[in-house]
Amino acid sequence: MTFSAKELDDWLQSHPEGALAFNRYAQNREVTWSGMVESTSRADHLLGIEFTDSEGMRILAWCLSDAELQPNSSVTIRGKVVRRRPKGYVVDRCRML
Repeated sequence: MTFSAKELDDWLQSHPEGALAFNRYAQNREVTWSGMVESTSRADHLLGIEFTDSEGMRILAWCLSDAELQPNSSVTIRGKVVRRRPKGYVVDRCRML
């Protein structure tokens, strides 16, 4: 199943189960999303990448990486969706492609 962050958001908003739909159908699904880096943070070997995709969805991805990314660089990540956030999602256990 391949879907963008916006497609997932639209589906969840229209689903009759409401917020429970995320827990049941979307949480821990593997996704591949791309966008432009806004900022990064670090916690040991975890790199937090805050980016916005082409549809305006905000993604916070936590990847095991020693890489350095500059703001406004493009990034593609693959990982598990773990949580919703305002106009976006948190992705964990990701890797940069």
